[in-house]
Amino acid sequence: MSEESYWEMLQALCTLDAPSGAEKPVTNWLEEAWRPYAARIERQGIGNLVAHVPGPGRRLLLCAHADELCFMVRYVEESGFLRVAMNHPADSKFAIGFSYVGVAARVLRDDGTAIPALFASSTGHVLTEQQRAKTEKTWDDIFLDIGARSRAEAMSWGAHVGSKVVFAAAPQRLGHYVTGKALDDRGGLVVLTQLLQALNPAELAYDLYVVGTAQEEPGLIGSDSICLALKPDYAIAIDIGLAGDVPTTSFAHMPVRLGDGPTLVYRDGVAIYDEEMIGVLARLADESNIPVQRALFYTYGSDAIACLRSGVRAALVAFPTRYTHTPFEAASLADMRALTSLLQRFVTTPPAAW
Repeated sequence: MSEESYWEMLQALCTLDAPSGAEKPVTNWLEEAWRPYAARIERQGIGNLVAHVPGPGRRLLLCAHADELCFMVRYVEESGFLRVAMNHPADSKFAIGFSYVGVAARVLRDDGTAIPALFASSTGHVLTEQQRAKTEKTWDDIFLDIGARSRAEAMSWGAHVGSKVVFAAAPQRLGHYVTGKALDDRGGLVVLTQLLQALNPAELAYDLYVVGTAQEEPGLIGSDSICLALKPDYAIAIDIGLAGDVPTTSFAHMPVRLGDGPTLVYRDGVAIYDEEMIGVLARLADESNIPVQRALFYTYGSDAIACLRSGVRAALVAFPTRYTHTPFEAASLADMRALTSLLQRFVTTPPAAW
């Protein structure tokens, strides 16, 4: 599990465009990568990819979501500009507060190819006095420019109401870290892939299901489906986490740093996770000298929520990340490696040893 192997996988996955409801580019990649290590791989109609590694004892689900944050075209202006909506309504106010103006994007055609685009707004000298006085943008202030001169031309290029829009940002190394779009949650999928490659099935303490879930961003749709279908006894969601190691954030609000290990999450904005499972993960980390951090995530949700709602004992473990839900999410490959090692310890430790 070299750091370079994590980087290679992350580059491959983050380069793919797989917005919510169109996860096939990622699940196709996963199917090829997971097939040598699973007894069976299947796809659910909703789009989940499920790999089964048979083992003794109770059923354990490990999941990370395959979809990425995206937008959808809601209207094509007569002038050829595109109006968009976010696929995650609860995040819309945050997104506008950050402002995507100037960010490169891709409008996905129905055949999977893309139209280059740019998030734009009226700026500089053309702003009216009223627009200059406005301190907070709304989605009515932002649009996509694809370079078309008319609605007819934009539509002839393949843009229409319902077209999905993703960020256009290649992954790159940034000092000690990696940055780019869709680390949420391609980093989690890299962790699961590395786990499958490192795992000795003879050492499993559970009947293991590894799942790339669909449509996490709009509302945990894939994880709802998989919990109903599999009825696992335990579940762990592996997802992007939060970090407080930037100048404008206080550790009193988010005591997590990049590079200090994965985060054991006690609660998020919706649910409190299984404290016994968290305790076991913490103990295994301590025994194996794997660094971990602990946190509460307040404005956050994960696939593990759907597991809890289904009556499944569930935990959330995250790799710390700066600038979540942007095209420049930043994370540490060392944290992903540590998370893989922790999961490897967990899946080989039977509940009787808890």
